[in-house]
Amino acid sequence: ETAALAAAAARPWDAARARAGAEAHAAHWRAHRFGLRVWDDADGPAALAGLQFCVIDGRAAIEASFAVMPGRRGRGYAREALAAALAEGPDIAREIAAVVKRENAPALAVLRGLGFRRAGGDRGAHLLRLAARRRA
Repeated sequence: ETAALAAAAARPWDAARARAGAEAHAAHWRAHRFGLRVWDDADGPAALAGLQFCVIDGRAAIEASFAVMPGRRGRGYAREALAAALAEGPDIAREIAAVVKRENAPALAVLRGLGFRRAGGDRGAHLLRLAARRRA
């Protein structure tokens, strides 16, 4: 299933896919009170990051997701946005997963830098996991 998630992420975007994604993310927020957030800079939307429910390898999971606009990459937005999302993690789950394509070295570096460790993978995608630390 990690390969299926990676393949889905590679599909080209169009207006219908964007609308469906926005509606799904809004529904997730309404149901769970957490989800993806848009991160803006002075020029507008720069990144998208957050935690969301998903199914990985047949099991319910909390996934850390992030994406940065192509013109804004390399400025630290991915790390900043994902770190903020992970700060909510201990209140949401004991473990947080991420699925990333093997060739996506920048995303792997961000995830590893935030404490994620390899937990498996197949057909071109890594599965990484982070044990969320409970707040005292």
